[in-house]
Amino acid sequence: DDVEYVLSHSRYLSLRDPEDFLVPKLNYLLSVFDECKKHVTSCVLENPGLLDYSLQDWIIPRMAMASDAGLDPFQINNIISISPQEIRDRIKLQTHLNLTDIELDRLVPMKAWLAQRHLRK
Repeated sequence: DDVEYVLSHSRYLSLRDPEDFLVPKLNYLLSVFDECKKHVTSCVLENPGLLDYSLQDWIIPRMAMASDAGLDPFQINNIISISPQEIRDRIKLQTHLNLTDIELDRLVPMKAWLAQRHLRK
């Protein structure tokens, strides 16, 4: 039943080889969620489209942002759609103001930035 739900809410999952497309993502999510299958299942069921995103280009960088900000891994569902442009804009602000990561986080805390971005949607 859960498998049908995930497949019906995913664009590419059924079109790709699971060994190459799905297994690496699930293994990565398991590692982030401390090997807790229940948490990975909950995360994927909350947002099956998560599995459509590229592991290297989208999931890992955004999970790193969440981790750096001290956010729960479940927040990946809220921040997965952050565009590369939004990330570049934050980096550009940091560079323009010549701030360290810590200084930028004090000025515009990552948690607040992510929450504000999420609320705008």
